[in-house]
Amino acid sequence: MSEQKQALEALEDARVLDGLRWAARSSASRVLSDYDSDTGHDQGWLGYSHHKLLKDRMDRVFSCGKYAVPSSGEDAAGLDVLGAGLDQEELLNMPLIPVGVVHRDELNGSPGWRAGEWRWLLASFRYGEGERIHWVQKSPTKQRVAAQPRPDQLMIEDEQLGISSLGDDAPVSIPSLMHDATTTLVLGHSLDPFSGGLQLPFGRPRLNLGGGDCWYWVTDLAGTPGGGGGGRLVDPVRPGGQDGQVVADAPVRLRRRGVTVDGTSNAT
Repeated sequence: MSEQKQALEALEDARVLDGLRWAARSSASRVLSDYDSDTGHDQGWLGYSHHKLLKDRMDRVFSCGKYAVPSSGEDAAGLDVLGAGLDQEELLNMPLIPVGVVHRDELNGSPGWRAGEWRWLLASFRYGEGERIHWVQKSPTKQRVAAQPRPDQLMIEDEQLGISSLGDDAPVSIPSLMHDATTTLVLGHSLDPFSGGLQLPFGRPRLNLGGGDCWYWVTDLAGTPGGGGGGRLVDPVRPGGQDGQVVADAPVRLRRRGVTVDGTSNAT
């Protein structure tokens, strides 16, 4: 069985890929709805904001970070915590993933998550260039991750991989990654503020110093269907309230010139 098939099957069975899809779509929808070029928002703001919200959404769906619970034997964080800042549809669509399936697993300070033997880091890129990522322009940690030998390669020296030019201050060595039972993958992410497009390549990066492919294998999670929500319960809001009294409408915040994740424009 290929590494790609092994990784994707294991993570799909554990609903991890559903969690990644939900996290990316939820964060993309919020960022695109807030985007307004007239206020000075640009591609840099878009990428940074999506990166931050994507980390938050992954922590929510996997019960990590500030959404963690004391032990894997306990229920996930309460809906009041998980749902803070989310709308009802987002919460209903959030996959229900048991606590402990995914853990935070940073690599040299880079935010990371791990499920079993698979760890992944985040990497942003310019929309439409997911097949042309230059890993040497990324952080030293991601350069070293991209320089991991394929599973069928023998232990070889950095110089044989052609990565000696990365410098002596690169914080993660090839041997340290090879002796780690965890395989490190990368979840790329990119948004287009004009079309509302979302790209979410997930796979094993390949250090492409001399050009060529930037992935050993990759799949676009944004283009594959998910398994649906996890059935999280949200109490419906009745017009008459709990005791039959009339409840005032909730305040509505209108945003200008936003674009949803499916490419449709929001009303002004």
